[in-house]
Amino acid sequence: MGVERDPEGGFSTGTGGLSPGGASAQPRVRKLRCAPDPYLRRLLGQLIVARARAGLSQQQVAFRLRTTRSAISRLERGRRSRPTLTTIENYALVVGCQVEIRIRYGQISTMSYCSWV
Repeated sequence: MGVERDPEGGFSTGTGGLSPGGASAQPRVRKLRCAPDPYLRRLLGQLIVARARAGLSQQQVAFRLRTTRSAISRLERGRRSRPTLTTIENYALVVGCQVEIRIRYGQISTMSYCSWV
């Protein structure tokens, strides 16, 4: 198993080897994914609640954002590693909300938890 540079700048691991037929196989790539940020999880939870209050399905939100229902599902489950602020703002507008960013002073945890998936 080796570590390779991902085209997006990250690192991934590949498992080399031969396929059952004996020919060379494409290495399987596993990407390093960071554990969900508790603040992001809370934000996504608030967006889901807002969608439910607006009476919209994932399919309806997807249609309005010109994407797929599965993309909305991945976003809501936190499967997309880090949604952009624009994505979050557009989702919020579709469900009748707006995003507000606040800066808080105080102690900050600088630890980042990552795992191989």
